Amino acid sequence: MADWWHVAAASAVGTLVCILLSLLFDLDAVIALPEDRRATELLNHAVVPFVIAFPNFLLASWKITQLRVARRALEVLAMTDGLTGTLNRRAFACQVDEKLSRPLKGGRPARVDALMIIDVDHFKRVNDTFGHEVGDQALQAVASAVATSLPPRALFGRLGGEEFAIFMQNTEQSVATLAAEKIRLAVAACDFKADGAIYPLSVSVGVASAHDAHSFRDLYHHADACLYAAKDDGRNRVVARHLGERMHAVA
Repeated sequence: MADWWHVAAASAVGTLVCILLSLLFDLDAVIALPEDRRATELLNHAVVPFVIAFPNFLLASWKITQLRVARRALEVLAMTDGLTGTLNRRAFACQVDEKLSRPLKGGRPARVDALMIIDVDHFKRVNDTFGHEVGDQALQAVASAVATSLPPRALFGRLGGEEFAIFMQNTEQSVATLAAEKIRLAVAACDFKADGAIYPLSVSVGVASAHDAHSFRDLYHHADACLYAAKDDGRNRVVARHLGERMHAVA
């Protein structure tokens, strides 16, 4: 509906401008006409531009609106992971870097930013046992479970394969760790079926937090190290680290 109003408004304004220009260019000639012909000539200067200009403006405005809608759709498509509907890696990393680049307002204390890397445990086993179609369904189930437990204003994306990420700004490490644990439990509780039977899914989560982090790459390096620690420690667990402190695990 908003697009139609935009088209109608643009068409009306464009047509009105054409009518005014037509009258302006021929105003002296119209005024010089006898009074009995003046009204007819003024009407012609309004009707002719309207008949010619309005349909053309209407068509042009509609095409421009269609192009604008198509561009928005392409922008969303370029940012979205086709399987899970989350942000793709490029869009996620760019949005994280954009948020990290925003300067702090004067007088505010240094902020704490947290990045969570989530990896589906033994995902290769799912693909090898049930096939890639079921593996895709498993990734969708994990993404859905994570989305239902997502912290407010958090960014959620799929980095590739069975790896997802969540970015939380202005979030203390303890809050980020609890959010990761909530997500781990949500995935473990989801009723995923493979070949008609419940198949248990679990995730390992690495969480890195830092004061005024500079880039997605920096946080990812540390969160990925925490993820590997979680996997080495038995999987299905959260390992969190605040930069400059020793790692600790939450079973």
